[in-house]
Amino acid sequence: MRISSLLGKKVLITGEAGSGKSTRLLELLKDAINMELVGHITIIDMAPKRAGWFGGKLKELDPSVNELRYLTSEDILGPRLSGRSAEEVAAIAKRNAGLIEPLLMAYLKAPTPLLFVNDVTIYLHTGDLELLKSAIAASQTFVGTAYEGVKLSEDRGSGLTKIERERLEILKSWVDAVIAL
Repeated sequence: MRISSLLGKKVLITGEAGSGKSTRLLELLKDAINMELVGHITIIDMAPKRAGWFGGKLKELDPSVNELRYLTSEDILGPRLSGRSAEEVAAIAKRNAGLIEPLLMAYLKAPTPLLFVNDVTIYLHTGDLELLKSAIAASQTFVGTAYEGVKLSEDRGSGLTKIERERLEILKSWVDAVIAL
């Protein structure tokens, strides 16, 4: 799969934790850089820092992304891995949405033709779906990654996993193609 075949499309890459979603996104990003599209790219990295083999920001895989328009927050946490109770899981998810919202707003103030989003699932938990939809719509080409699996199903009774799955289905309806890894 090459970025040239995805230009003008909205694409979501889904898969289990550790399936290579971020690596695939990074490959497509490098492909866009090789096509000299650097000034046309924004990356919004919603992923938490790597915890074992879960999560991980793109800059952990390749520090050169820092040379691009790279929007992230270092304070994003994996709610199911960090929360010790249903209340903590829910509070972390809500806090994450508050950290990510300004990133989406920054993109909407100065959209670029290509938008790459790593781990959009983190925002799906409690984020404003209309804001996310607006950001995706503002791009000519959207490539995002989203967790879809069972390894992270344990949500301490918070209901987060059910919400995530429901909202992921909504997100899938907004894109032209879903690539399942």
